[in-house]
Amino acid sequence: MTDSPIFLDGDDAAKRLRSLLARRDDASLGIAFWGSGALKGLGLDRRPAGVGTRILCDLFSGACNPGEIKKLLDAGCEIRTLDDFHSKLSVVGDVAIVGSSNASSNGLGFEGARAAGNVEANALITEPTFVAEALQRFNLSWERAPPSPRLWPMR
Repeated sequence: MTDSPIFLDGDDAAKRLRSLLARRDDASLGIAFWGSGALKGLGLDRRPAGVGTRILCDLFSGACNPGEIKKLLDAGCEIRTLDDFHSKLSVVGDVAIVGSSNASSNGLGFEGARAAGNVEANALITEPTFVAEALQRFNLSWERAPPSPRLWPMR
C-alpha cells in the first residue's frame, strides 16, 4: 500500500474494512452508530474466536440497533460506550480509516443499500505516524469508556 491517503465512499470503505478485518487480528473500531447488518456487512461474524475486536460507540444515543449490538457481543466483540461519541475512526493493523461513515446501511452501504444511503467521504491512511496517532486517540477514548458498559436488558 501507499502512504498517500486513498479517498473512499461508504461502499468502498465497507469493502476495504471487511478485507482488512479478514486478514488482521487487531481491530479497533471507533464508530459511533451501528445499524442492522453491520456484523455480516463487515465480516465480523467470520472472525475467529478470541481475536481482538474492540468497538467504541455511543449506545445510548438511540442510533445503535440493540439487536445488532447483541450480535456483535455474541460474536465476541468487546464493546464500550461513551456518551456523545461521534467518531468514525477504525484502526486495523497498520491501516486507519477515518471519515463520515457509520456502521449502517446508510453509512457503509450494506446489502446493496448504496443508492439509498448517505453520501459519505472516508480516507484510508497507511502512513505509520498517522496510524500510530489514530490508535493512540482511539485508546484514549477507550480508556475513558467504562469497562463494563450498562447495556440494555438484552444481555
